[in-house]
Amino acid sequence: MAEYEFEEFIAIYGKFDKYDEWHFSHVTHVCVDENVATLYRQNRYYGTLNMVFHEGKWKKHGIYTLSCLRTDYYFEYDVLHREDGPAYISRHENGQIWLEVWYNNDRRHRLNAPAVQRWDNQGNLIEEYYYVDGVRIGN
Repeated sequence: MAEYEFEEFIAIYGKFDKYDEWHFSHVTHVCVDENVATLYRQNRYYGTLNMVFHEGKWKKHGIYTLSCLRTDYYFEYDVLHREDGPAYISRHENGQIWLEVWYNNDRRHRLNAPAVQRWDNQGNLIEEYYYVDGVRIGN
């Protein structure tokens, strides 16, 4: 049983411009039930996010799927992190992966292989970059 059975809140997104004027972007409605957060944006299903109640607050933990953007994120206690694969995966409309990014403790990182890879919608590799502990190696 979860420490808290149900929690619901509204997240309001936007940004301040260079004149400190607020510009509204969108509202996301979040329902946390049994450690899974379900997100809705403009009354449409937006994705799911596994949550854990850790050190007094809800934290992202596990896979976060944004269905409308065809994107998966892997978190460990609010930090992008995955040992056995990329922590960020995004797909073209046809389902083909177009971007993979490997993270270790919120830093781009992968030893002896590219940490960032990008493909076209036909599956052809078009870019790759190497990172170790968040520092880009090479070109």
